[in-house]
Amino acid sequence: MSTEKKNLILAFSIVGVIAIGVIIFLVASKRAVKDTVEFEIVKVLVQFMLVGVLGVLISLLVQNYNRQRDKGVLVNDLRKTVLTDLITAYSDTKRARRILMGNRLADDRLTYKIYDEQIRNVIATQLAFELIAHQLKTHEAYFGKHAESIIVNVTRMEKYLGEIIDEYKDVLKAEVQIPTTLTIASLPKLSSSMGKEKEANNFGKEFVQPYRSAVAEIRKQVLT
Repeated sequence: MSTEKKNLILAFSIVGVIAIGVIIFLVASKRAVKDTVEFEIVKVLVQFMLVGVLGVLISLLVQNYNRQRDKGVLVNDLRKTVLTDLITAYSDTKRARRILMGNRLADDRLTYKIYDEQIRNVIATQLAFELIAHQLKTHEAYFGKHAESIIVNVTRMEKYLGEIIDEYKDVLKAEVQIPTTLTIASLPKLSSSMGKEKEANNFGKEFVQPYRSAVAEIRKQVLT
C-alpha cells in the first residue's frame, strides 16, 4: 500500500472517530430530535460514515484483487521461464548427444575433437540444469504440491550429466598428449548414453524419464 493511500485511510479514520463522537454526543444529550438541526447533522454524519466505510472497503478489496492478480501473473511467468529453460537445456543436451552418435567411427571410436567440443556443450547444459534446480528450490512454494518431485528430477538430470563430465575430466588428466581418437569403450558413462533411449538404460532412466516427469508437472501449472 502506498504512503498516499495510508495517509488517506488515516485521515478518514480520524474524521470517522470525530464523527462518531459527535453522533454519540448529540444522541446522548437528546438534542438529535426530528426536525432539528442536530437531527440533520446526525443524518449527514451517519451517511458520511456509511459511504466512507463502504468506499474504503471497496478500495481495499480492489487493491487486494489487483495485488493477487499481479502476483499470479508473476508466478505464471516464472513457471513459463523455468519450463522454457528446462526444454532448452534438454534440447541442447540431446543435440550434443546426436552429434556424438553421428560422428561415431566404424571401429567404435570418436575423434577427440568432436568429443571435446560436445562435452564442453554438455558442461554448459549441466550448468543450466543446476541453475534451474536453484530457481526451483528458491521458489518452491510456487510449483505446487509436486515441487519437491520436480526438483528431484531436475537434480537427477544435472547429476547424470555431471558423471559424464567427470569422465571427461579423467580423460584430460590421463592423456599426456591429446589423442586423435578415443575408443567409446574407454568412456563407459558416455557410452551408456549413445544407444537408443530404451537400450541406453542410464540415459533413459536418469535423464529422459526425469525430464518428461518434470516438464509434464510444470506444464499442468502454467496458464496459457
